[in-house]
Amino acid sequence: MYPEIQEKLRNELETVAGKGRLATIEDKP
Repeated sequence: MYPEIQEKLRNELETVAGKGRLATIEDKP
């Protein structure tokens, strides 16, 4: 794979994972 594309996908996955974590924390009081 191309390093640039791999890095972009990794950054996107980290962003989605971070949003998912925040949403989970917000759901639990």
